Amino acid sequence: MDISQLKKPLEEKLHQMGFTLFSLTSVKEEGQNVLKIVVDRPQPIDLNTIVSLTQNLDQFLDDIITDSSPYVLDISSAGAEKPLTVENLGLYLHQYLHLHLHHPIDGDNIFEGYLEKADEESIEISIKIKTRTKIIHIEKSNIAKVRLAIKF
Repeated sequence: MDISQLKKPLEEKLHQMGFTLFSLTSVKEEGQNVLKIVVDRPQPIDLNTIVSLTQNLDQFLDDIITDSSPYVLDISSAGAEKPLTVENLGLYLHQYLHLHLHHPIDGDNIFEGYLEKADEESIEISIKIKTRTKIIHIEKSNIAKVRLAIKF
């Protein structure tokens, strides 16, 4: 299965459905060809969403895959703690984030908190310190890694 020919039409179809293609791979598992599609969107993706997406993509993929060998379709989401890009942080307002910084702020370079504000240059997150909430202003250029986080 040549996934390079599949990528562009799949990205377009997913875009029409409100998703982005996070990754696309074709592997052999236990003697079967498996087409693995990982999707993403700013809103949470639950099991019902994956089932609906699988039903919508099944015939579409059968129509565009010219190879006649059978395959198993495996669709999943990027996950509850998916990595994010700094450029798209504005899509995740009021969500709980985990950030690694290049340069520490007040001695810390790892923060977890709710994204309160995002503009072109910087973000603000609210963090809990014991019983108080503190707003931290962070320049986007100082963010090394950022992902969604689960708050316990």
